[in-house]
Amino acid sequence: MDTVGKRLREERLRVGLSQDEFAAIGGLGRKSLGLYESDERAPDTNFLLALRGIGVDVWYVLTGQTLVDSLTSEESELVKRCRLGKEAQTSGSELTQDEREILDAYNQLNEAGKATMQAMLETWVNTGALTQTGQPPAPERRVKRLSENRRAALDARAAENVERAMQLVAAERAERSARSKKGPGK
Repeated sequence: MDTVGKRLREERLRVGLSQDEFAAIGGLGRKSLGLYESDERAPDTNFLLALRGIGVDVWYVLTGQTLVDSLTSEESELVKRCRLGKEAQTSGSELTQDEREILDAYNQLNEAGKATMQAMLETWVNTGALTQTGQPPAPERRVKRLSENRRAALDARAAENVERAMQLVAAERAERSARSKKGPGK
C-alpha cells in the first residue's frame, strides 16, 4: 500500500534533495523528516506548504494522485493537447506519429516514472548505447545528473531557499559539534 510517507520520500527524490536539505526547507530536523517518511508521524501543513514552494506535488503526497489524474477524461485530454501543442511550438516543427505516441505515453507517467525515464535516457545518451552514432556526446554537451537537472528547474527563489536551508543545517551541525566537544557541565 502506498502511504503518505512513501510518496513524500518519492517527491524528495524527484526534486533531487537529500533528507537534510528537504527537512531544512520545511524548518525540520532530519529525524522529524525520517518520522514523516516512515509514516510514524504525519507531515503538518506548514511543512507541506514550504515544500510546495520548491515544486513538490503536495496533492500527490496527500492523495496518491497527480492533479492530472484527478481530472475528468475530457479535462485530461485537453491538458494532453495543450502539452503537445507547446512541444510542437517550441521544437519549430510538427511531431512525427512515433514522437507523439512516445510523448503521450510519457505524459501518462507519474513523476517517479518520468524521473526514471529521464535517468534511462540520460544513461543511454551519455554511454552512447542505443544512440544513432553509437558514440556518447562530446563532454561539453553531456546531460547533467538528474538531481542537478531537477535543481536547475527550480526557480531562483526556491534555489535561494535551498541554499539558505543548507547553511542553517551546516550551522546547526557545527553548533552541535562544538557542544559535544565541551561535554556536559563544562
